[in-house]
Amino acid sequence: MGENDDLSDWYEENIETNLQDAIEPELGRIKDVFQDIDGEIVPSNNTISIAKQICSITIGKAVASIAGKRDNAEISIEEFYSAIDDDEKNIRANLSNMKSKGFLKKVEQGKYKVNPSKVSELLDYVLGGRDE
Repeated sequence: MGENDDLSDWYEENIETNLQDAIEPELGRIKDVFQDIDGEIVPSNNTISIAKQICSITIGKAVASIAGKRDNAEISIEEFYSAIDDDEKNIRANLSNMKSKGFLKKVEQGKYKVNPSKVSELLDYVLGGRDE
């Protein structure tokens, strides 16, 4: 194992810790937005906008990861496609928009995760009345 592998392992471990630290103070608000269906943490309201669905799914997967229900907090673009009833082009455009707002981080090609430093803002956005 090379020096870069050690650094990569350290970075991933610390990112997960930061994600948990960011989510724990928000659990009260998160519980209002999600439900646990057969071990899968999903948004309670799927009639919200595509952007808010993306944010909700991303937070849900992060919480599931912290709870040990997923191996990690990463979400593939295919998971978004299967969870959101909309055209793939529209979903990709909304993913790009959420990434540009800083709510999501692109982990690798076609995989995203919540930005730990934006968890509170992301929840404000999801729970807010209107889309921007």
